[in-house]
Amino acid sequence: MAIHIYKDIELTEQISEGDMASPDTETLDGSSGESKDRELFVANEQTTLSDAIDAVSSDLVLAVPRFSDGEVIIIDSEEMRVISGGGTTVLTVQRAIYGTQPASHAQGTKVYSACNYTNLKIAPVDTSGTDESSWCTLAPTKEGLDAAPGHELVLGDKSYSSTVSFFRRLSVPAGTGLDKKTDLKLRLTGSMSLV
Repeated sequence: MAIHIYKDIELTEQISEGDMASPDTETLDGSSGESKDRELFVANEQTTLSDAIDAVSSDLVLAVPRFSDGEVIIIDSEEMRVISGGGTTVLTVQRAIYGTQPASHAQGTKVYSACNYTNLKIAPVDTSGTDESSWCTLAPTKEGLDAAPGHELVLGDKSYSSTVSFFRRLSVPAGTGLDKKTDLKLRLTGSMSLV
């Protein structure tokens, strides 16, 4: 999926998926039991145009490399397919696909992965050892963490340009010990469709 979980509203601190290079981490005191809450954000891959483009150019310069060859992106209402340059900041694209119209786009305009999502759900999963997934609670609001009925959270539908936030609470039971740690990951699932 071209959608990710981020630690910040600016969408600069992506939580890594699979390799734990940038995990959602907390330091918790297991001797007395401790909980920590964090707001997290779900958004599509995105960046901005570093340079303006006219309605005919097939080359784009991005602020940050975000997209792969073959991926469909959207700028304003124009959809484009990445032909080459995936993984870099300089892309060659096929303009105005899927019946959209070519247009000029200003420097700084947002560039999104052109995917909408339905039935998004997020759930904590324990990847090894003792299952500590019950130590994680998810809710759409911070207040909801106190009454969260379960550990899977239904986020619903999300358009390509929207950002959805939710809250996560990690709670370490008292008496767990200072050396106890969690090895939880947040699994995001749903159905994807092009814009």
